[in-house]
Amino acid sequence: MRSLLITSRCEVTFGMASVRISISRLKPGMFVVDAGISWIEEPHLYQKEGFVISEAEIKAIKRQGFAEVCYDPTRSQIQSSREEKTVPQTPLSDEIYVARGAFSAAYGHVREFMQSAASGSVEVASVEPCLSSIVKSVARNRNALLLLANLKNLDDYMFRHSVNVAIFAVSFGQYLGLEEEELRLIGIAAMFHDYGKALLPAAILNAPRKLNASEMQIMRTHVERGYEKLRSSGKFPQEVLLAILQHHERHDGSGYPYKLAGEDIGLYGRILSICDVYDALASKRVYKDAIHPKHALGTLFKMSENAWAPGFAEHFIKMVGIFPIGTAVLLSNGQKGIVCHSEPLAPSLPRVLLVRDCENGVRPLRLFDLSRQKTISVNRSLSKTETAYWDIPSLLDAANDEEIA
Repeated sequence: MRSLLITSRCEVTFGMASVRISISRLKPGMFVVDAGISWIEEPHLYQKEGFVISEAEIKAIKRQGFAEVCYDPTRSQIQSSREEKTVPQTPLSDEIYVARGAFSAAYGHVREFMQSAASGSVEVASVEPCLSSIVKSVARNRNALLLLANLKNLDDYMFRHSVNVAIFAVSFGQYLGLEEEELRLIGIAAMFHDYGKALLPAAILNAPRKLNASEMQIMRTHVERGYEKLRSSGKFPQEVLLAILQHHERHDGSGYPYKLAGEDIGLYGRILSICDVYDALASKRVYKDAIHPKHALGTLFKMSENAWAPGFAEHFIKMVGIFPIGTAVLLSNGQKGIVCHSEPLAPSLPRVLLVRDCENGVRPLRLFDLSRQKTISVNRSLSKTETAYWDIPSLLDAANDEEIA
């Protein structure tokens, strides 16, 4: 099995951290990697390692006759936020309706294939329409689906978790500058990453406590069980299968099932890994309480030294925002609000929907962009107890770019 994983960095797209692309897709800010392939074998593969600085440099590379290049998205400095400023984003209040439909459809498909895993065949084609909807919704305004992913429910964790990981993974891939087809593959891998858990004994899967050592060993077999069943179906791309197989590997080699380390873990696997950990931390389980999303991000940062390549967790935190979408906050001026947009270049200064307490709960007031002023900041996140009566999705439905009366 290990020989399947340890291949040339560019021979299998996402078998490693680098991505092989046409030279026409090369952009300033991309970090080109040396794939270690002889120029005799691949004379048209550009391999001068380092950052691409300008369009002029790209034109010079093209003039030399190179047709392809390998780059590392996690080391590249393509500011997705710059691109987003030139592309009109659908208002959150409009996109959330569409996002709910995409989320609901994805949830239904995950529940169906997980419940029939032991006896039924699996069809990757069945998830394509809803996955396409997720990719398109993320492109229009990823905050809508990120909001839904941050709303946790104890009763259906296994199904929601797969959908949430797909949302985070597609959003993170978009942030890293990946193309739509690449996002589709990441999304498929994310939706099926825990497929093997449906093949485990129910007593272990639904245990209302932490598992003991022997039970944990069985739980860890879900990776290979899921991989083998999906591989045997012959319906899943190799890149998707490898990502599923690698989503519990860690950068320092402490993960499982193969203790892969460093560059042996592909980009898809890394993306699934950090999204899986973040959603699991922020979700309530029968044996543990949920961690507030902000504190979950702090845990990711503490883990980053060993779990992921340098800078990888920082990229994810910038994408999600220090105060994730849907977080209820108290501002330094005493006003309360809900985070509805996070700017990667200023993650501590989100856009918030200000709300006001009234007899029947809270009502929305207006949008307030903290990044456009210097005197007001986020004091702290509000607890679930303090916001028990808030219907955050409904409040954000009312949010738009105009002041709310």
